[in-house]
Amino acid sequence: MNEEQINEIMKQTTGEAPPHYGGVQSAAGAAISPQSLASYIDHTLLRSDASIKEVVKICDEAKKHRFASVCVNPSYIRFVAGQLEGSGVKPCCVVGFPFGTQTPEAKRSETMDAVNNGAKEVDMVINVGAIKSGDWTLVERDVEAVVEAARGKATVKVILETCLLTNVLSRLLCR
Repeated sequence: MNEEQINEIMKQTTGEAPPHYGGVQSAAGAAISPQSLASYIDHTLLRSDASIKEVVKICDEAKKHRFASVCVNPSYIRFVAGQLEGSGVKPCCVVGFPFGTQTPEAKRSETMDAVNNGAKEVDMVINVGAIKSGDWTLVERDVEAVVEAARGKATVKVILETCLLTNVLSRLLCR
């Protein structure tokens, strides 16, 4: 992916052409190549009506551009793991998707299933209702259950759903 392609994607997403910035830069100010930037992208297909043909397409795109991962719903993780084998692109699966309202035990079970089916990354949805209720014990149990189930087998990332939280709750959650 070159700078022109990145600019076009930004234009399509925001409706505006981005200002010229001379390329993407790291926090330290060093230039980041499009190839390097691609290694941070999780190529994701989480629609409930996604077809196997669409899953194959995103796997092929991820391998071509050397994205970090392909993230799918649990029903496709075994297939995706097979498609990505040996490519360097990690198979990723969501748990607790889309609402995060499952019990910690259900998320643990879902994580174990995903890992057993080849997930190398697990993206869990946080329980927003528990956060808004101030039930930090439940939030902690939720994350711990997923991390424990994935330990040594897959990286866990937490989807924070900050658009549903106040700034104060978002900061508390991050702590």
